[in-house]
Amino acid sequence: MRAVIEDVLRSQSDFTIAGSVFSAAKAYEILQRSPPDIVTIDLDMPSLDGTIMLKEIFRINENQPRGRSIGVLVISDQLTVGSEGALKALQHGAFDVLEKPKIALDEPIPLGFSNALIDKIRTYSQRREGHYKRLSPTDADPGIGAPFKGTPVSKERGPIRGIMIAASTGGPKALSILLPEMVKLVNLPIFVVQHMPLGFTTSLAESLSGVLPWPVHEARDSEQACRKTVYIAPSGRHLQISQQGEHLMMGLSDGAPESGCKPSANVLYRSAAHHIGSGVLAIILTGMGDDGVQGLMAIRAKGGYVIAQDEATSVVWGMPGAAVNAGAADKICPLSDIPSMVFSVINGRDRRST
Repeated sequence: MRAVIEDVLRSQSDFTIAGSVFSAAKAYEILQRSPPDIVTIDLDMPSLDGTIMLKEIFRINENQPRGRSIGVLVISDQLTVGSEGALKALQHGAFDVLEKPKIALDEPIPLGFSNALIDKIRTYSQRREGHYKRLSPTDADPGIGAPFKGTPVSKERGPIRGIMIAASTGGPKALSILLPEMVKLVNLPIFVVQHMPLGFTTSLAESLSGVLPWPVHEARDSEQACRKTVYIAPSGRHLQISQQGEHLMMGLSDGAPESGCKPSANVLYRSAAHHIGSGVLAIILTGMGDDGVQGLMAIRAKGGYVIAQDEATSVVWGMPGAAVNAGAADKICPLSDIPSMVFSVINGRDRRST
């Protein structure tokens, strides 16, 4: 199988194979000595469980310069869409998963597997490259800083009506830590955009249901939002918030990806800013890339409040880092401090005075 993967990757002139080894111990030596951009691992390896290897890789990542963390693609025959093994890999920080094909030695490589492997690596690389530059309101990129340059933050204040959360790499684990503590302190609807492969947000909702006292399910089109409920944007659909009378409504759309993401945090945040304004409390968690920055700037311009996870507790400080560098965050908090910060904002103890 390693030979198959090597053949697929060598077919791409811009890919370089840093090493190919048969055991986790050998892989660990290479990772410590010369960390590559991406690692493919199995969940079933000689002498070591793949999830343990994932944990070891992210220990190495803690000492990597920002933007140079090792991305992990899990390839295993234990993976089917929505399976427990696949969700576990994503919860431990893998950026994606791919089911290993069952082929004999004399059989050709399935085209679907080859295309999926190349596509997943390219998608990761495109989001990684160029997304860790420092951003500011005077940044030359017209898609992020320029439209909001000089836009004053609204002084209008209103009660918080909904909590909007976005995350990518490392998000499933962060959500499983954050939400159980946060729901003890709030009674508002919570909307979540978590970047995941198609078919996995259902499993994520089921997994979170097991640790939360609130209902958790994928958002449905034209559904009215209820208090004490967590709504997950389904993978492959954008989630938007609107208002109907006194009620918050949800809508799903099949629009083009934004920042390479579908669902996109930008879509959720912008719609919330437009319809709820200062009643939005937005949280941006660990994740690769810069999805969410435009929407967070819109939220702040309307008087909403933004909390960004800090670098030390993020698996990848891409999305929250981009928000901080663009001036789109009111507070930067360790993951464990976000619930109490949310409580303070909702109760008016930490709203901006200027």
